[in-house]
Amino acid sequence: MAQLRGVGIGLGVAHGPVARMAAPLPAPDDNPSAIGADEERARVQEALAAVARELEKRGEQAGGAAQEVLEAQAMMAEDPTLTNEVDASLAQG
Repeated sequence: MAQLRGVGIGLGVAHGPVARMAAPLPAPDDNPSAIGADEERARVQEALAAVARELEKRGEQAGGAAQEVLEAQAMMAEDPTLTNEVDASLAQG
């Protein structure tokens, strides 16, 4: 059983379900890609489009306010600024 530490704001008693974050992802490899920038750009675009479609699909299933949040996240995945950042990173190698 895990022991939680922190600063309490109540009487020191809590009751309810616990939601824990997943373990952090491993750091990316420092090895450069073996494929060219155009291929990497295409991979990124495909992945971002897939993420956006999945978020939209989940939003349709959830409905209500959750749908609005998921649709906003889908729009973030398709934000041209993100694509510009990817392009800048690819240009730097």
